[in-house]
Amino acid sequence: MKVLILGATGFLGSILYQKALHEELLTVVGTSRYSNVAKKIIPLDVMDKHLVAETIERIKPDVVIWCLMSMENEDQLIEIGLKNVVTHLSEVTKFIFISTDAVFVDGRGDYDELDPTGLLPSEARLAIYVNAKNAGEQYLMKNHPNYVIVRTGPLYGDNHYIEKRTLQIIEHIKENKQYNAWENVFRSFVNVHNLSEALIELSKNNVIGILHAGPPQKESYYTFNKKRVEQLGFDSTFICPVIVTKEENPYISLDTSLRTDKISELLPTVFRNI
Repeated sequence: MKVLILGATGFLGSILYQKALHEELLTVVGTSRYSNVAKKIIPLDVMDKHLVAETIERIKPDVVIWCLMSMENEDQLIEIGLKNVVTHLSEVTKFIFISTDAVFVDGRGDYDELDPTGLLPSEARLAIYVNAKNAGEQYLMKNHPNYVIVRTGPLYGDNHYIEKRTLQIIEHIKENKQYNAWENVFRSFVNVHNLSEALIELSKNNVIGILHAGPPQKESYYTFNKKRVEQLGFDSTFICPVIVTKEENPYISLDTSLRTDKISELLPTVFRNI
């Protein structure tokens, strides 16, 4: 089975690519905007429809996994790039699209796969990203029957693969600076290794539809950050709890935690709590 990983050099894509290479039943091809001969990554800009068509025709993937993200240009990535890819796929090709918990904009938390998503007003900081992800989900559901939409909360790594968010906190700690973290904003934080394992399982099975990926337990940014830096051997007392209000940040979703019963029933992957 041939698996094409789009965005195989990003935070998620690079871990997924390395894990997938060790799967005996999979033949894996990873892409990036820039080639990487050492890692056998091929160049592919999904905005180039001719290159997309040529690549898909040459590889003939059974499964395509979308790990691409471009926060400030997410609308173009979806409007042009996603459509370039999907329009050149056979209907039997499985397309796995990584989406986000941020499509739930009312912030009430504990969302299941059937709960309605929403849009942010254009002046909201994350409007381009969130609204584009929403549009990508809708496009897939209407235009490619063999899809899996995997919604996930913020990703984190391990002791050797540390996410930017935590690296910034570590810099504060090293400089003996206080770091303020929201104690009333809740997310389903997802380990990137667990998510990669789940995506590999989805590549090999017949599951389709929308899935929420993550552990059963939600965390505030405050509790997550404290636990994460403690895992890494740093002093968490520099992390201080703060409350964010709708007056300060009118478009913040206070709780986008995901109900993950469905994926736990369908896949053997166990998502760890932080």
